[in-house]
Amino acid sequence: MKKYITFILVFMMIAVASVSCFAAATQSLVVDNAGLLSETERQSLEARLSEISDKYSADIVVVTENYIGNATPTEYADDFFDYNGYGRGENRDGALLLISMEDRDWYVSTSGSCIDSISYSIVGRRILSDLSDGDYYDAFMSYADICEKMLDKSSSGDGNYSDSDYSREYLKYQLPKLILISLVIGIIISFLIMTKYTKQLKTVRAQNKADSYVVKDSLDVKVAKDIFLYRTVSRVRRQTESNSGGGGTHTSSSGSSHGGGGGKF
Repeated sequence: MKKYITFILVFMMIAVASVSCFAAATQSLVVDNAGLLSETERQSLEARLSEISDKYSADIVVVTENYIGNATPTEYADDFFDYNGYGRGENRDGALLLISMEDRDWYVSTSGSCIDSISYSIVGRRILSDLSDGDYYDAFMSYADICEKMLDKSSSGDGNYSDSDYSREYLKYQLPKLILISLVIGIIISFLIMTKYTKQLKTVRAQNKADSYVVKDSLDVKVAKDIFLYRTVSRVRRQTESNSGGGGTHTSSSGSSHGGGGGKF
């Protein structure tokens, strides 16, 4: 009888553990309670976040809400991460992007190793424009892309992805576009100026001799010297490598340590 009872208890424990593992494995990384995404966009984003999360063993999550009650974005994001079982490994590595439509808040909560490897400020620089324009799917995919870059550099042992890294990559991809725009604007302005002056010079007739342009006895140079009028000083700011970590840590209501930060959009 005792053996039979023991067998049942062991079976139940295995069944519960299996259900828990299955639930964790199928846990959604996209919780769109605010309805900002179409079903196709949600599935595409889910697949992208799952790919990154599996590759770097850290849950990368997106949560949208219309209303978060009396909680601050920090409290809500931290608690949503903790109480819904996100985070991988012993340190519960992961990051959660919260979008609250009520006050147009965005917040990134980081946990475990992601406190150091994922910078909320860099995430903000990447997604803020799209959020402000209402391009939520593009913003969330950009969040996924920049998280992947930060996790990749951190896992390679080359330190954390910094603001300088982001600025260099931004210039790399934007510089050709900026040069082209500048050239086009310069050509247009030059054309307009030349057109204006060409119209003004239509009444002018060229003279055969240079003397024609000088009033007689009007030029009498007695003294010639150079006078120093101006001095131009150029100062270049010394570049420093900024720390792209999670902006310090705090403790959530569950007692877990989190990093992160956010703002308005």
